[in-house]
Amino acid sequence: MGSLEANKLKAPKEHKNWKGVLDAIQQYHEPIAHNFYKGIGLELQALDSQIVEKVLLDLIEQNTIALPVHDSFLCKLKDMKVLIEAMNEATKQYLGSDLFISLEPRKLEEPTKALTVKNSDFYKRRNNYLKRFNTQEDPKEPYLV
Repeated sequence: MGSLEANKLKAPKEHKNWKGVLDAIQQYHEPIAHNFYKGIGLELQALDSQIVEKVLLDLIEQNTIALPVHDSFLCKLKDMKVLIEAMNEATKQYLGSDLFISLEPRKLEEPTKALTVKNSDFYKRRNNYLKRFNTQEDPKEPYLV
């Protein structure tokens, strides 16, 4: 709290000072406020990392891969069921329960062809932007499926 005031950052107008902001946060989150300032957030971040690591290692063992993005994964559509199984396995190991009730992924339509500069407004708009930097998009950039 001292460093906020030392940097001359002012508390929002509806609070007298930063202690008032913290008190408001604790009051709003009263059901879990007893866990604040105990390092539990760091423990949960570490647990999340372990779950993600297990998912990725399980996928590698099955000759596939996914890209972790915050609290999600990106994968090829054909690998979605394998990813869901790996996520269930990891959450069962670390949390004691499945993450998903069903292993059946939602039905997604595969695009009929890859998006390119010629058939996508996105790439046309992007190329207009990139012209500022004297560069252009690869005309056959694949759509990940």
